[in-house]
Amino acid sequence: MTLNLKYLTKHLEINDWGLNNIKNYIIASIEDEKKLRDALSQQCLNREETHCLSCDNEGDCFILNGIIYLRLNDTKKAIKEFENANQHLLSKDETWNYITGLILLGMAYEKHLKSHQALHEYKKAYDVLTSNYLRVHANDYIEKAQWLENEVQNKLKQLSSQNLSVATYTQTSSAHTNLNPLNNDDKNYLALFSIPIYGTVEAGSDGILHIDHFDTFTIVNKIELQGQAFDVYGIHGTASVDRQITITTTRTHGWLHVHGLSMNGWDMPFEEHDYVLFYRASVASHLDYVVASHLHPAGDIALITKRYDEKNNQLLSKSKDTSKSYDPIPLDKDHQILGIVIAVAKPAQ
Repeated sequence: MTLNLKYLTKHLEINDWGLNNIKNYIIASIEDEKKLRDALSQQCLNREETHCLSCDNEGDCFILNGIIYLRLNDTKKAIKEFENANQHLLSKDETWNYITGLILLGMAYEKHLKSHQALHEYKKAYDVLTSNYLRVHANDYIEKAQWLENEVQNKLKQLSSQNLSVATYTQTSSAHTNLNPLNNDDKNYLALFSIPIYGTVEAGSDGILHIDHFDTFTIVNKIELQGQAFDVYGIHGTASVDRQITITTTRTHGWLHVHGLSMNGWDMPFEEHDYVLFYRASVASHLDYVVASHLHPAGDIALITKRYDEKNNQLLSKSKDTSKSYDPIPLDKDHQILGIVIAVAKPAQ
């Protein structure tokens, strides 16, 4: 037996009654595209976007949506759903579903003809599976865990025989400058969930001391990059509604230095010498600001910031500079999405 979507769905561990019913419906309707689309529509109707960070079952919700998208051959959306699912599942320490999510992400990458990225996800799944051997092989896990281990190992051998490797990128960039200076009232704030604030020590009934934090994040309203002070502005939403830009340990974040004039014409302009804050992702939504690769004729690969046009599968610029044209860039092997921009840091006024 090879890796099977129905089998993987069947063995997901979902405790929420409503989501478990959806899982069973997906399994029963796996060959019926209309029923799967109906299930997906119902999922979207039930989703409250503002609760994504607080819902304990969000990882399961994402992974079920990803399964439907994968079965419907919408691999781009499947990849995004599985990436979101795995971030939540890892943070909740849901080991079995996290392993399954990594494998599903690998399957989606394979179907999307990105075998090198599929290899990376399968390898990660295998490492987590083998490092948690006792946990996932105990009791009722033993049969499915051994099957999964064998199947992933076979998949690794298959893809490794193709001499796949993951490309490396140099930390250079192109892109961007501004409209008018933003007002200080528009500033947003980084919320660092990985740095808790601890309160008092409590003694348990067994005599063991416990510590717990009374706040869940640290607010940062000014940052220093390369010895210079910056204010931070969120890409999505408005400061009067939501000032919080959340940084979590479940995503890999990075800063990219802005150069050029090609992105200074948007509502949120990127200026020369700004920094953009992004998290690593290979799939974006329509009109997301993204970090992408750019292959120079000399062979160097740089990082650029652009805006993603999903309808035409291309990267967009928008500039106030009229001295030259900034044509759309089609996504291809020389231009690939590597991250989603969530904020821009501008020199402090």
